[in-house]
Amino acid sequence: MVLEKGRVIHLRSLEQWGTYSGLLEGIPTREMNHRHIKRTMDAAREKYRFEPFLIPPVETLIDGFPGYRFGTPAQIPSITCVATFDCFSIARDESMDASTLPVVWFQSDLAFPIADNILASLRLLKWEEVASDFQY
Repeated sequence: MVLEKGRVIHLRSLEQWGTYSGLLEGIPTREMNHRHIKRTMDAAREKYRFEPFLIPPVETLIDGFPGYRFGTPAQIPSITCVATFDCFSIARDESMDASTLPVVWFQSDLAFPIADNILASLRLLKWEEVASDFQY
């Protein structure tokens, strides 16, 4: 993929799962969504050892549940995606060899394809600001 400023990045890995796969009963809430996003970011940070970048999901309120006692009914896209992208050049540190970035996003269907709005957000990444450099 070519970013807006001409940098070429490569998809190294992609994991996907159902955003609400553990929800056995009830409906999703804004509070549940925020916990899920935080857990996903924390897990990506721990697994890849670099700070992940979040493409914020669109959250849609769910009507028809006034006074729902578990929170504000709302949903985010049904598929959670965690990918790592690499670049064969550095982002900032001249003593390193290459750069990488874990990215978290949400979309309605399993990839591939990656949703158009996500691809647009990826192309706008300010790689030099958000990616981490590493040595081989």
